[in-house]
Amino acid sequence: MTPNILYVVIAVGIVIALLIILLLSKRRQPSEKTEALLFDEKKKTQDDDLFEDVEIMADQDNGPSLEEQFIAETVKNITGDEKRLYKNTYVPTPDGGTHVIHLMLREKNGFYIFRYLSIPYGWIVGQESSRWWIHFKSPEEKNYFDNPITAIDDDIKTMLSFFPRTSPEYYHGYVVVDDRCEIREVETDSRIRVISLSDLPHLLKEDLKQNENVFSESMDRMMSRVLATMKNNVGLEQRLTHLKEEMQEENRQIRKMKDASEQAVQNTRVCDPSQMSVSQHKFIDSVRQKTLEDKKNRPEDHFTRAELTLRESLILWRKQQADIEKKEAKAILSDEEIIRIITVKPRTLKQLQQILGLTQEETEKYGNDLLAMIKHMPV
Repeated sequence: MTPNILYVVIAVGIVIALLIILLLSKRRQPSEKTEALLFDEKKKTQDDDLFEDVEIMADQDNGPSLEEQFIAETVKNITGDEKRLYKNTYVPTPDGGTHVIHLMLREKNGFYIFRYLSIPYGWIVGQESSRWWIHFKSPEEKNYFDNPITAIDDDIKTMLSFFPRTSPEYYHGYVVVDDRCEIREVETDSRIRVISLSDLPHLLKEDLKQNENVFSESMDRMMSRVLATMKNNVGLEQRLTHLKEEMQEENRQIRKMKDASEQAVQNTRVCDPSQMSVSQHKFIDSVRQKTLEDKKNRPEDHFTRAELTLRESLILWRKQQADIEKKEAKAILSDEEIIRIITVKPRTLKQLQQILGLTQEETEKYGNDLLAMIKHMPV
């Protein structure tokens, strides 16, 4: 082969190689659409990484009641989108724990939170500002129970702390009462309704139509992804199991102490008086005298049934307040002060302050709770 021909072959080979490289580089270069898809996919992967440490498990409880299932099915049928309905959502709290919201609907016009009140008969009376409501089983038999609106308020406050860009107007609550229980004189002044189970479908439809949208498309998608990571958090389940074990152990200790006390009483009763010393006789006599005095001072002997109900409410409130403030119960409200409240039944903060000798700070701190219990005392 002559040198000229060799040079021509080499030149042709170089040209062919350059053409091949050019074609390959053009094929690998992504279009603008492809670049956008790749960016979205990369961003999606990064977003997923934010929640990769969230532990998810199936519910371990006995499941919802038939009424709660009905509420969930009703809400699902009205909205037509099961993905927007959240059951047992565990929302992180500022103190490092979690707060469970049993049933919640996410719509573009806000969050809708539901609580079922299981009272199968009678009627209820209450105000949103009251700490306790009254359940009348009959005109003669009445019970106090915790204000159910408080539970929804706690749900809303937790959501507001976790989603600070939202506001209270974005949240709507429903306390759903069994149809067999009548709702009487229930007053609310917020976006929380107290309704019968059978009224839920049409009232929820009306609210969904009337309420204006508050979430944009992007915020709605963001909340969907975040809320999906909050279902059935295993950490809370472990804490609840631990708490249950602690309570069972406490009950065992209480039963043990009670059995020991009863045994001690039995041992005292079977002792032979002829073998006791003078000091033992004096001790037994003093115990008997105190027992007789206690029987004379029993509330059951000089309080009416309504006043006894108020007394039980005051004692329960005292214990709950003492637990909150980590004090002795009698440091909050003594037995003598409870008797004064039951006897006088003050109707104003000034009257309450006079009979208890409270400071201005104590009156502002406890006064409204005490007056609410007196106001709702059975008649």
